[in-house]
Amino acid sequence: MGIFDGFIDFFRRVGQAIEAIGKVPQHITDFAVGLGDIGKGVGEELIAVPQAIGYTAEDIWYFVYYTLIYVGELIYCSIQILTNFPSCLIYYMIEILGIILYLPVRFIFWLFGMKSIEDAIWNGLYELDKQFYLATGGHKDKDQCSGYHFLHYPCWIVNKCYRCLDKDGRRMADTKQYTNQMKVISDDFTTGRIKRLFTDPIDIMNRGGEEVARSFVY
Repeated sequence: MGIFDGFIDFFRRVGQAIEAIGKVPQHITDFAVGLGDIGKGVGEELIAVPQAIGYTAEDIWYFVYYTLIYVGELIYCSIQILTNFPSCLIYYMIEILGIILYLPVRFIFWLFGMKSIEDAIWNGLYELDKQFYLATGGHKDKDQCSGYHFLHYPCWIVNKCYRCLDKDGRRMADTKQYTNQMKVISDDFTTGRIKRLFTDPIDIMNRGGEEVARSFVY
């Protein structure tokens, strides 16, 4: 390396040093902001603990509350079904007879791999029955007895023998409704407010850690 090359290398290093010195304020800022985010995340985590305990207690209360209501309605419905059983027995027997008589038809569809055709036929019949029900004065609320069906029992038989209704006509011991309520509670821990109480501060701390690490990179 000649003298000229030595001068070039010297000034190049001086330029790099000046550039590095110029970046010092930004690195100091990144370091300070990073520490601030880490401290903020830790603080929010500490605040989140009592909040999470409160939310958990609330969820446990609603779980017990809805479970007791559901079990109570289930017991009530069981008594109601047993009480109505003698007068409903004839309808249960007709339904069982229909299932038995339909078994050979179902077997033929299964044997020739025509399950999709069978489903399409039944879906079409259910749609026709729905339109017939609405055309004969039926109401979209299935718990209201109005209109007529040609594919299954009238509404009053269904409500008496296959559903459990309270005095206001509300469907009781509704598994779907109970499941939805339990899902709201469980979501608190998986995707809802309790999880966010802890994951959001962790994200802030991670961001702060990245900013601190970046402050040491020249």
